[in-house]
Amino acid sequence: MLGYAERFPAEQGVWLFVAKVDAGDMPVMRWYRHRGYRVADSGASCLLDTPAGETSIGAGSAHGRRWRLAVKAPGHEVVRGMRGLRLTSTLTT
Repeated sequence: MLGYAERFPAEQGVWLFVAKVDAGDMPVMRWYRHRGYRVADSGASCLLDTPAGETSIGAGSAHGRRWRLAVKAPGHEVVRGMRGLRLTSTLTT
């Protein structure tokens, strides 16, 4: 199901996939990592450079729980930085 959920939007030009995962749910984080996602530290953001400037996607907290972002961006490298995950330039092949 995840493959379809990624494939259909990608066909429409979407290149960034983000999931919000309970920070204490290690099996789910491993599941996303196994599928090519990079998991941010608890509460960390994912920074994006856009034509309008830098913006971020935050995991935040809700209902007293901590969250982590799982990020995948085909054609880009997702790297861990000082302020969270960051997307680098398009990969070269």
